[in-house]
Amino acid sequence: MPAGTNGGKGIPLVIQVGKWRKQLVIPTVNACGPNDLDALFNTGTGKARQLRLPANGGEGDMPLIAFTSGCDPAECFLRHVGIDDAEFAPPSTAGKHVHFYTAQDNTSGQPASAVSGGNTPAATYTWWTDSANLLKYDIVFNACECYPYDRGATAYGAMDTYLKGGGRLFTTHYYGNWFIPTTGTADLQSVAEWGSVAKAGQESGWAQNIPPGTENDTVDQSFPKGVAYAAWLQDNGISTTLGSIGLTDTRDDILAPAPAGCSGASCLSTRWLYNAGNQHPRYLSFNVPVSVPVAQQCGRAVYSDVHLSGVSNDQAFPAECNNPGIDQPTGHATNEKALEFLFFDLSSCVQNDTAPPPPPTPLQ
Repeated sequence: MPAGTNGGKGIPLVIQVGKWRKQLVIPTVNACGPNDLDALFNTGTGKARQLRLPANGGEGDMPLIAFTSGCDPAECFLRHVGIDDAEFAPPSTAGKHVHFYTAQDNTSGQPASAVSGGNTPAATYTWWTDSANLLKYDIVFNACECYPYDRGATAYGAMDTYLKGGGRLFTTHYYGNWFIPTTGTADLQSVAEWGSVAKAGQESGWAQNIPPGTENDTVDQSFPKGVAYAAWLQDNGISTTLGSIGLTDTRDDILAPAPAGCSGASCLSTRWLYNAGNQHPRYLSFNVPVSVPVAQQCGRAVYSDVHLSGVSNDQAFPAECNNPGIDQPTGHATNEKALEFLFFDLSSCVQNDTAPPPPPTPLQ
């Protein structure tokens, strides 16, 4: 960083991950000496809260997110990572960055949580059958509905088209039917060896084992980002043993990355966390289009076999996040923190996960 005042204009400091971008200005940079940014940006409280990604559109740039609700109130996770409540709005609301699409909650048999003025589950299911609707968004985020509802005859192809067009998709549990046999498109099925088979609108074929309490999982450190992930978990007090973390409310729908027996660059997907006993992944990501050189890939998806925020009571947003019974079984705060890294990684530039992230191109 250059020293001085930049001719009285100050020195810009940019914090960015993909389309998340915040710019601050440091009036003066002292050369070869301390520069107390905490005192400058947060009046010396020791928190430096301004040195973070934007919480709302007034603070900087944010991706446009389409969020679908469910039995797992993952909208609470988005709040906990710092997105302001005011950014959550009904679909197509101009100037807001989290468009809230109401979906199903199979545990209650009624629509899941919605925002004031939001849409209906029927409208949400119609919306994602057209890739043109999906392609308006930088990220699509699906909260588990506690049942593998059929997404619609044309929806699976539409989601594949969205990903091939550069879309980013974050899914949990039963939204795995975007990918797994027999509903997912052939190329998306090919990224992993799936332990479950989706039959449209049916429970049959899905792994139903729900381990009680906490499951000790292992961080895959065989690739550079996995090493960084393990260190990040420990540095932030999320894990106490490097490369190990206790998660709750897990499922078991993935056997391994594919093709069978692959490792490193020969795999079509990346395993981030896995059960040490059976080696089955709990978090998996992959780039799209599948089976093409990395330079030709522009889309990315994350599949989590871990429930995120607990149990929704289907109240209007954000009341469900204050539900005293939300953390059932206990431990979802750790689940959310562990998934935060992957959520922001989803927003970053698509790259070869087996190689270290490349540094930005110098301006001069």
